[in-house]
Amino acid sequence: MTKAVGYIRVSTEEQTQHGYSLEAQAQAIKKYCELQGWELVRIYRDDGYSGASMERPDLQQLLEDVYLRKFDVVVVWKLDRLSRNLKDTLFLLDDALEKNGIGFTSIQEQFDTTTPIGKTVMQIIAVFAQLEREMITERMKMGKYQKARLGQFPGGHVLYGYRKNPLTGEFEINEEEARIVRLIYHWYVYGDETGKPLGMEAIADKLTQMGVLPPSAVRGVRVGVRGKRGQKGEYVKHWSNATVRQILTHQAYIGKNYFGRDGKNAEPDKIEDDWIVIPFPPIVDEYIYQLAQERRNRAKFWQRKHETPLLTGIIHCGICGLQFRGTYDHGTTAVYSCYGRLKRYHRDGSPTCNSPRIPADWLDQQVVLKVLEALQQPEQMKEAIMAHLESWERRKRELELLVGPSLNPDFAGLSLKNGNR
Repeated sequence: MTKAVGYIRVSTEEQTQHGYSLEAQAQAIKKYCELQGWELVRIYRDDGYSGASMERPDLQQLLEDVYLRKFDVVVVWKLDRLSRNLKDTLFLLDDALEKNGIGFTSIQEQFDTTTPIGKTVMQIIAVFAQLEREMITERMKMGKYQKARLGQFPGGHVLYGYRKNPLTGEFEINEEEARIVRLIYHWYVYGDETGKPLGMEAIADKLTQMGVLPPSAVRGVRVGVRGKRGQKGEYVKHWSNATVRQILTHQAYIGKNYFGRDGKNAEPDKIEDDWIVIPFPPIVDEYIYQLAQERRNRAKFWQRKHETPLLTGIIHCGICGLQFRGTYDHGTTAVYSCYGRLKRYHRDGSPTCNSPRIPADWLDQQVVLKVLEALQQPEQMKEAIMAHLESWERRKRELELLVGPSLNPDFAGLSLKNGNR
């Protein structure tokens, strides 16, 4: 008996506008398989994911199972459930399914991809699916900008310190979280019970030790897996420098949020002209906010006075594998230090790296001498480059044995033959 699997997907806006519910798609696939006499072994489902990208957890799982040939045919309600991107659609149908002997059926669009006419029809449908996705995106964008111009914040994630009123849709202050926001500002500007101002790292440590959950854990966001929802990830229970920094710089906390930022933080020195300012309930006053920015700018000025050592971000630790950063001992002597030595990377309880700090001037000189020596011996340099390329080729073959051919068609032509060397 033919083994079939279904794939269903819906993005939030599609379900709202067109009613493409997951349940309706699943029922249609089940009925279709029954009529065909196929055994439906599984339905892969991605809830709330756009068809513009292949970064979807269950789609990636389907691809892995394709290369293991766990089924004979993939069934979808419509082609645009699989993808709304023409390039991705062609890759999925031609490179992933067809090359592995897996059939494909769209319930709403009957076409035979084994014939030239059928392939052409499929490509036309895929083009219109991509066009529809782009038109939906444009309409949503225009609607959000119009809402922002009326002084209403048109959505986005709920910032720490706030909550969204389910009746009015407006953002309100969450007093329990707002107390933590004010505490962060107070510690950074005036200090804790010792009277000494704390740095961002010290604040992150102190909040973690107090058992205060960071914003990601409060909002139920898991990390550690692909996909924006991260269903299989873990909650991070420790604060980070980056989270503290975002709270100390975001202007929403003084009553000014911005729309059109495309994920950029609304820091005072990074505001762009096309951003639309929207009134927001303030949590801290402008005076303490400005004091916090002045302290942060003093630290940035000190950093600008020092040149970045030559090999910063290029060399890696031989013990833990993390990059070495360039820093200064006592503000004067340049050294390379492993990122694994920093406490901020081990708030989960893992041990810090014990690799020694390396004088930057000495190591830079050693590397420069080695490069000059290599330039004087072009044959040996060529051999080293070829050995590096061959190691990549071996690694590629190992991965293909594990998970099948490369999922990225851009790497399909990687070869050491002839002129590609």
